[in-house]
Amino acid sequence: MKRLFLFLTVAAAVCCAACSDDPEVAESNLSLLEDNVTFDMFGGRSVLEITADSPWTVSCDDDWCRTNVAEGSHTKKIVLTVDQSFLPEERTTAVRFYAAGEEKHTVTVTQEKFEPILVLAENGADITVYGAGSEPALNLRASVAWKIEGATDWCAVSQSEGTKSSVVKLLLTDDGEGVRPRSATLTVSSEMEGVEPQQVTVVQRSTGANTVVVRAGETRAFPARRTDGAYVKGVAADWVWTTDAELLSGLDYDASRNEITCTAAKSKQGSGLVALFDAGGAVVWSWLVWVVDKMPSDVTVGGIAWQDRNVGAEYHSTDPKACVQDFRSYGLFYQWGRKEPFIGAKILSKNKYYEGHAEYPDAFGAMTREVVFNASRTAGWQVSGEEMTAATANGNPTTFYTRSSAAMSEGWTEGGKGLNDPCPVGYRVPTAAEWQSLLAYVDGNAAKNQDSGDTYSRWYALNSGGTLIGPSTMFRKGDNGRIHYPGRSAAYCSSTLAGGKPLPMYDWKAGDATGEGTYYERKMTTAYGMRCVKE
Repeated sequence: MKRLFLFLTVAAAVCCAACSDDPEVAESNLSLLEDNVTFDMFGGRSVLEITADSPWTVSCDDDWCRTNVAEGSHTKKIVLTVDQSFLPEERTTAVRFYAAGEEKHTVTVTQEKFEPILVLAENGADITVYGAGSEPALNLRASVAWKIEGATDWCAVSQSEGTKSSVVKLLLTDDGEGVRPRSATLTVSSEMEGVEPQQVTVVQRSTGANTVVVRAGETRAFPARRTDGAYVKGVAADWVWTTDAELLSGLDYDASRNEITCTAAKSKQGSGLVALFDAGGAVVWSWLVWVVDKMPSDVTVGGIAWQDRNVGAEYHSTDPKACVQDFRSYGLFYQWGRKEPFIGAKILSKNKYYEGHAEYPDAFGAMTREVVFNASRTAGWQVSGEEMTAATANGNPTTFYTRSSAAMSEGWTEGGKGLNDPCPVGYRVPTAAEWQSLLAYVDGNAAKNQDSGDTYSRWYALNSGGTLIGPSTMFRKGDNGRIHYPGRSAAYCSSTLAGGKPLPMYDWKAGDATGEGTYYERKMTTAYGMRCVKE
């Protein structure tokens, strides 16, 4: 009996020892940073990050709230999605996380009550497009049923009605000979009481411009088109003059596509006049092809975006001294109301060529830069005392007229893109008021004269660090075409007429922009430099 008792005692002790060696079951750990998540009535998505050391599951109390997974293991990010609410009161639900059969964490989800909303991000604005090359969109935030009215045959929409927020694409075409710019007003509305309609105006401008900017080495096809949208018809395209014999090549006219194609030489900058001719060899229309190594950029002052260089400039530098000493930075001259430019000077002497000193050379004589002419298309620069009309100016792009007709006042449009506007696509001739705004900034912000010895220039540094340089372009006198004040005075075109006379900007002085200054003239035939502003 004693032996039996001893045996049972030992067995019990061994059993207890064995039981004490079993590992303890570790408690599962699961945590989230969020305890509460709030959504507006539109719902949406939110990312939750779970930190866990064991498998887990997740569930939502209501079907308007759901997760992208139902289970997982260890640390993981999950996406919580909430539907749009149409309830008149706030609603809540719970997202529950479980591990090892126990609820470890609860996230309370709250969604705001429904309110009728119809908001167009572009409400009250104009959307400007050029042709049909872009696909702009309307950004609509809505909690109500809506519809869009006002679409046209050239301005359609990808979605004309809906019940929720949407991005609606504008489907544009540029067919037909209709006048540009043209506009379509789109109205987004709802039948729900108290919801204000939203409107946006789409303005389609012509892809045609009288100056085409081409990067050196680029082959470019541009529309044979005027600024009013009308296509120009002819039989052949050819060059009239260029600043370099090798600047342009591969000229071709595709009548079926209404396109002119040309290739700009590599490592060259300059300008060339390209024209479309009829069967008899007469000019139908002409375009300046402006070849640059770097596309012009904008410098914004007082909300007005100015191109950083003159039209036709072959050289541009942010160093004022380097820029103003190089006549290639001065660009081309334009008579008021014309699109056909005239070449500038190759001599910059602020002290030699002005009243009381050396005689001014002939209009296109020793002071004028050499260009290459296409002898089969033009006899070169001419000065004519005949009256300049729209037809004679267009048909004789190398003739400088010393008398102008009243009809030329329609060539440019103050504050708009006129038929003969010489600026590239998206830009126009500045108004006198815009020059005044710029000059007021110049006078009030310590603008500097850059006197290099032979030239003057007005320039200023913007608060953003940018620099706008205004070379002393001089001008071609209206009664004889001679260049005056090379390197001494600046004169720039404006699109403003007062009393039938142009109001140019003269010598970077606000006071002289509207006065009858001694050293400049307000004639329609006087040719000034051109600096463009963004439309």
